Amino acid sequence: MKANARRGEASLVWIGTYKFVQGLLLAVVATGMLKSVNGDLQTTLLEWVKALHFDADNRFVASFLHKAGLLDERQLKHLGGFTFAYGAIFMVEGVGLILKQRWAEYLTLIITLSFVPIEVMEIVKHCTAAKVTLLVVNLAIAVYLVVMLRRKPEG
Repeated sequence: MKANARRGEASLVWIGTYKFVQGLLLAVVATGMLKSVNGDLQTTLLEWVKALHFDADNRFVASFLHKAGLLDERQLKHLGGFTFAYGAIFMVEGVGLILKQRWAEYLTLIITLSFVPIEVMEIVKHCTAAKVTLLVVNLAIAVYLVVMLRRKPEG
């Protein structure tokens, strides 16, 4: 029984690390967006695409770059702020899970489940392996957290 409890806590640390890294990545993206408010976001993103060795001629990358070029300064500020806030929430979730805080388990469960309808709608609009994988991972995390919350005593 103690081995299962330790394994469960180790899994929470892994989920927390995953959430924290997601939050960091979103914060980096948001910072880049906000820095590009008075500049050219499309050019900045193209530099990132090249630095990460993505194919700029790929239809998805090209579409993303094109859409980024359509954002005005106001939209970019709002999107950057939203992305930064979302990243901060992920980092709080991650730290809470790494520190094995019960409130973080509830927060992660609520936030994870709140995005499931959006993810399902996105899959219905245009199904991709990445979208399905993201949904499956998030549902697996949610189910795991429910099991952990039911198994662990309060306090």
